[in-house]
Amino acid sequence: PDYLNFLDRLVKVRKLEQDSWQEKQYYQQEVSPNLYTQYELLFREDVSEKIRQLGANYPANPIALGSGSNGEVHNLVALTLDYFDPNGKLIIDDRQTIYWNDVTGEKDGYGYAIATANQTPALGKIIPVDSLLGSLTELYQNLVRIKQQYLANLDDDADPKAVTTSSERLNRIQRRIDRMSFEDMPADIPPKLLRTAIGKLDGWKESKDVHKLLQSYADGAKSQLPNPQFLTEFLVAVDRLNLMPQAKSKKAKLKLTICAVLLKM
Repeated sequence: PDYLNFLDRLVKVRKLEQDSWQEKQYYQQEVSPNLYTQYELLFREDVSEKIRQLGANYPANPIALGSGSNGEVHNLVALTLDYFDPNGKLIIDDRQTIYWNDVTGEKDGYGYAIATANQTPALGKIIPVDSLLGSLTELYQNLVRIKQQYLANLDDDADPKAVTTSSERLNRIQRRIDRMSFEDMPADIPPKLLRTAIGKLDGWKESKDVHKLLQSYADGAKSQLPNPQFLTEFLVAVDRLNLMPQAKSKKAKLKLTICAVLLKM
């Protein structure tokens, strides 16, 4: 009998361990986003191989000149955006790195930065000073416009675009809302309500329930809804989660720093 009891206890323990393992796997499947397509994996491997070939002690050059032709990227800049509260303290959590070029702006900026840097041959000729100064003046004017755009969004409570998120799925939902026409926006939904909802989701993006909501409205069945219904159900779903808004420091000042620049002449 003791031996039978031992076997019975062993079976129960093994079953509990198996159930625990299965729950963990199911949880990981639910909360882990599908980050990469097959093409993105191959591209990532190609970039990683090029980085390995450069070596561990490769000195990165923050300023470079390259050869270019008409119809392609000529100005490529990596920028760091630092925000400060009214007391002048740096808000480290809101620091951003953006990649800008003169063809697509910030759209797909990181991909364009990698592709352009890898495919641009070094400049092997002498160029006139006037030509270089003209290109730098044009780049400076573009950077001033970029900074003015970000300054205009400093704590604009009426603009849902002012919320900066680090979640790709939430960014996809926000871009869809930004593209909606006036007719798609129900009259009883003020922009501040949208901004608050997106801010709550960004603050609790590590939550399992928020993962499920973002997956449903970014990739799942809810993403196929027509715009007015999508917007209404999205706000209702966020409200049901009863998320508390996380207090964030007010962004009062902005500093834009050039980390790297590539000019193609």
